[in-house]
Order: sequence, then structure tokens, then C-alpha cells
Amino acid sequence: MRFSSRTPADLGSNEVAAAADAARASGRPLIDLTISNPTIVDLPGAALVRERVARALARGALATYQPDPRGLLGAREAVAAHHAARGLTVDPDDVFLTCSTSEAYGWLFKLCCDPGDLVLIPSPSYPLFEHLAALDGVATATYDDPRHVRPSPRARAVIAVSPDNPTGAVLDDAAVASLDQACARAGCALIGDEVFAEYVTPGVAVTSVLAAREALTFSLGGLSKSAGLPQLKVGWIVVGGPAEVRALAKARLDVIADAYLSVATPVQVVLPELLAIGADVRDAIRERVAATAGALDEFGVPTLARGGGWTAIVPLPEGREDAAVAELLADGVIVQPGWFFDLAGDHVIVSLLTPPDDLARALPALVAAIASRG
Repeated sequence: MRFSSRTPADLGSNEVAAAADAARASGRPLIDLTISNPTIVDLPGAALVRERVARALARGALATYQPDPRGLLGAREAVAAHHAARGLTVDPDDVFLTCSTSEAYGWLFKLCCDPGDLVLIPSPSYPLFEHLAALDGVATATYDDPRHVRPSPRARAVIAVSPDNPTGAVLDDAAVASLDQACARAGCALIGDEVFAEYVTPGVAVTSVLAAREALTFSLGGLSKSAGLPQLKVGWIVVGGPAEVRALAKARLDVIADAYLSVATPVQVVLPELLAIGADVRDAIRERVAATAGALDEFGVPTLARGGGWTAIVPLPEGREDAAVAELLADGVIVQPGWFFDLAGDHVIVSLLTPPDDLARALPALVAAIASRG
């Protein structure tokens, strides 16, 4: 049987993931410092949130099915209001609901690219974009500074992540203006992954790609991060840019969205309530992130400066990355190596969602791994 080259030829895990899987399968007690799922990290008020979500979904389940390619108007109005709370003016007519941010990328690749076209992606960043692009027959190339992106004629879109995962880097006015001009000159789209937009470090200024005025832009978000509810599978695309090209893009997105109609009616009907519940979840996540970052600092664990997000990057002595990951795993602590995100130098990545008790047990091993030189 011949399978599509859009799926990888090598389906095996990398060495670190395989070792972590083996450790889990052994039944050893482990402390996982890679957790990014807010529903399993014992956030304050989690039980009440589950009850409120269950009651909302029970009401939504009574709704009749009335599909709209862009999503139900009430749900899109809720997304627009959610952006207004961040100081962004969004027309509900410019909102498209998706099942996830990953699905949103798939739709935008279908909209902007033919097979073999190129999308520019940031590096370092989360290693998902190459995979999603490959599934749509799209190639990728990396850039390291959003202020100096120069798309080639083959490029059809530039992806910018703000705050970035895992670096926490954010786009400011100058970076967005530079990306806007570069994409407009090249005739390609600017895709802003803004899923962590509600988790910016206090005092850090961040600018949405929706501030762009010359290029066709798309801002992505969703319940997974905005409300800490990844199990409910709702994301969104907000279309921005000049009116004429925006209208053309929306007409084509209507065709793509109508072919999927992927977002379940019950969750659309109660999306305003879910986003309201999300305000409490966001507060709990912010408190956890701040507390974990503070604990790392108090225990003497160095971390790189971050503008937002849920992760901390811990620098290591030169040449220590793989050894430190292995030593931590031997001590029952799972971390991600910096190379997983294409970080230059030696680092490990720690989730700032880590429950306090787990973090307290892991800190001595983390400090020892940082200090050791093999």
C-alpha cells in the first residue's frame, strides 16, 4: 500500500519521548514538568468550574441544529466581545469558529496556499507548524526575528506567535508594523497565533496582529487557552486587513468552513457563558504561573526573561542538555529539552502550570541537574 507523503515516513518517538514513555509504563512514580493541560493541574476552583461547564452544556444540548459556516452569530458576537475586553475592535462578521487552532491552520493553508507553496514560521517555537503544513502539502522555512522577515515570491503566509511557546516572546508595535509591511509587499498573509494573549507578564507591552493595516491578517485563539477548557474544542479565526482583500478571503473561507461545519452546536450556543467562566480560570492560571515562576526564582533556578505564556526556559551549562534530561528522568522528573523547540544552546523547559507539591519535590533534582557538569 502506498501512503501519502503528507504523513511522516518515520512514526517512531524521539529518544526523549521514548524514554519518558518507558518510565511511565514502568509504574515508577514520576513528576511531569511538561504538563500543559490546565484541566489536570489542580487549579483552585476547578471543581466549581467543572460544575458550571456541565450545567451550561446541558442547556446547550437542547438547541436545534442550525449550521452557519462561520459559526452561530451569538457565538461570534461572544468572541468579538472577548476581544473588546483586550481593547480590540472586532466585527462578528470577521469571525470564523473552528474546532481548534490546528484546524484553523489547516483552513488557512487551504485558503492561502497551493501544494508546494511556502509558509514562514518562527524559530524557536513549538514544533507543530511543520507537521500541520505537511498535512496540507505546504513547505515551511524558518525566521528568527519578526522585524527582519523578507518573504520570498514563493511564500504565501508568515506565522507569528505572540506570546511565543516556549520562549514567551511577544510582538510589539514595531514588530507588527514590520511584518505588516513585509507581508503586504510580498502579497502574502500574516497569521498571528495569539492563543496565549491573556497571559502576558505584567508590565510587558504586546500588540495584536489585528493592528496591521496593509496585509491580509488572521488572528487565532480559542477556549483551550483563553478559558483553560481544551476539552470543549472551540477555536476562532478573526480576519483583518484592507476591506477588499478581507471580503475576498472571507468568501473563500466560507466555502472551506461549509465543507467541515466542525464545531458542535451545544458549545456554540453557550460560548458566551463559557468565556465568562473562563475569566475565573484565567485568573487561576495566572496565579499558578506567577507562583511557579516565583518558586523557581526563590530556589535559585535561573530562567530566561519571558513576556508571557505558561513555560519557563532554564539555561544549562554548555553541553549539558541531553545529560541533564537523562539525569532528571533517572530521578523521576520529566522535562523537555531545548532542542525540541530548536532553541540554540543548552536548556530544559519547565511548565509553569506544575502543581505546587510536584514542583517542590522536583526542585532539588532540577537544581542538581543544572549545577552538575557531568
